[in-house]
Amino acid sequence: MAQDLASYIRQQLKAGYNVNSIRAALLKYGYQQPAIDAAIRQAYAQPQAAKPAVHISPTTIIALTAVFIVVVLGGILAFNFMKGEPAELLGLETTITTTEAMQGDDLEFDVELLDLGAAGRQDVSLRYLIMDANENVVQHKEETAAIETGVPTKAKIRIPSSLAPANYQLKVLARYNGKLATAVETFSVAEAPTPPPTLPEEEEEIPREEEFVVPTEEEREGDLICEDGDPCTTDFLALNECVSRPIIPCCGNGKCETGETYTTCSDDCPKPPPPPPPAPITPTMTTWEKLSNIEQTAFTNPSKAGQQCADITDRVFRDDCYGRVAQASTDEQYCDDIMDQRAEDNCIRSIAKELNDAGMCAKIIKDTIRDNCYMVFATAGRFELCDKLTQPFLKQNCYQLEKLYELQQLGPRG
Repeated sequence: MAQDLASYIRQQLKAGYNVNSIRAALLKYGYQQPAIDAAIRQAYAQPQAAKPAVHISPTTIIALTAVFIVVVLGGILAFNFMKGEPAELLGLETTITTTEAMQGDDLEFDVELLDLGAAGRQDVSLRYLIMDANENVVQHKEETAAIETGVPTKAKIRIPSSLAPANYQLKVLARYNGKLATAVETFSVAEAPTPPPTLPEEEEEIPREEEFVVPTEEEREGDLICEDGDPCTTDFLALNECVSRPIIPCCGNGKCETGETYTTCSDDCPKPPPPPPPAPITPTMTTWEKLSNIEQTAFTNPSKAGQQCADITDRVFRDDCYGRVAQASTDEQYCDDIMDQRAEDNCIRSIAKELNDAGMCAKIIKDTIRDNCYMVFATAGRFELCDKLTQPFLKQNCYQLEKLYELQQLGPRG
């Protein structure tokens, strides 16, 4: 497989792609960083000349055999001596991502294993400990997570509400296949702020939904008057002044902006290198390796990948497989094959975001996920979607966000 990957890299280099573009594409297609780096070195290496044959005498063979037997016996004795203790992993890193840890909050952090000794995702037993200055454990949590070498995994542990403000240690222990790795990070716990008193209900100023919902006929006519012909702005009348709201991303402006890809805007974004051919699925592959393989196939042959998903007997893994194929091919039809409704809705939401197509949100069944889908576009300036939200508090926030944006566009009035 390494030789095939090196051959693929040589082909892409000859085709004019630079090594950084090829590396980024391979990471996207699921290849591991160490395998990519090794294949790149192999692709740049020159073929070595054949070495002359070496003739070994029978006496030398007997001597080498004796040395080999001694080394093997020594290895067996060392193994029997050391097998009682688990070997340590190459390394474990943890990074606390919570900016301000307070009593009763979740302490969020990333867990990254530097070498599992296996490709793809593996189930790793994790234990998290919060310890005080005397190394007393004040909180602990255990879980099993599917972790891939070099890929940070999100984790969290609740900080007790009664924990005194002070400096503490977060200790993470990871155990996999008889191996153990540990990492320690220091953090400070601050006292939780006292919540402000709740105002009486009659004193609360809650904007009414009708203040923001339907524009008047005069406002509609004003929007037409304010139209400046720029396809990358939305123009409207607010407080008797014309306001132009930029559309970001805007396909056709010559910039490959965040949210745009070659699939959604080939005019602005360059075509990525073609994916390497995936290795054939073998019986020895783990389920995660098979899913990764099928996902790579979906970039060039989604129909074949969909058929491979259908052969998976476990429903959860089969749903995961269809979700991967849908996202790799940006084809929403594969979301329809997912049995779990929530997973199907999340699949459609991901495709809608990738294709920048708010109309796909209407296909989502669950209200909360559908509203979340619309809000992705509304917060980017598509405020006409506020009307489609079903959760009252979310709709109200959307209208308030629109009104705030209009006021910010007008600037200070004097």
